[in-house]
Amino acid sequence: MKRRSPVPLVLIVAGVFSVPAVSQVQSEQPGPEALTVATWGGSYEESQRRAYFDPFTKATGIPIKTVHYDGGIGVLREHLASGEVEWDIVDMIQSDASAACEAGLLAPIDSDILVPAPDGTPPEEDFMDGAIHRCFVTQIVFSTVIAFDDRAFPGVKPDSVEDFFDLETFPGKRALRKSPVGLLEWALLSLSVPREQLYDLLSTRRGL
Repeated sequence: MKRRSPVPLVLIVAGVFSVPAVSQVQSEQPGPEALTVATWGGSYEESQRRAYFDPFTKATGIPIKTVHYDGGIGVLREHLASGEVEWDIVDMIQSDASAACEAGLLAPIDSDILVPAPDGTPPEEDFMDGAIHRCFVTQIVFSTVIAFDDRAFPGVKPDSVEDFFDLETFPGKRALRKSPVGLLEWALLSLSVPREQLYDLLSTRRGL
């Protein structure tokens, strides 16, 4: 049976584990059918397994299967176009989830699946503004940092975003995620654009 669009578990400037209202393919093994979560791997995925997946399986008997996902909506679009849709939940950053929702790549979710906090606070008051969306629920906040090998700079060391782009004073390779997330802001900061003007500038063709 072909499944409908997956529901994202959003990882944003992003808690709950969202159970999607999607149909399941018949499992080869007897017992509850597995829920497939597309997520990022590594220690992050291990933390999800301990905090979300294992408790969910213990409470419901439904096993969680994970597949690796590196972000973006292109791979989601390709997965859906294949006709062999296996993902039930996708852990996405908010911007990707919003774009995927607008493109019709994600199934809507019912916000009633969210329960009140232990003290009775309703979800719409308990989550930060904009966290509960028609296609996703924001569930984690993260930050990005710039780091360097201290041994590479025995004398003067880089200490600003400007230094990151200064290959003359601080020669050597840089490693960046294959995504503009964060990088555009860094580039403008290195050109001394005030922080409060970053997004006004990025909203223009000149800024980009």
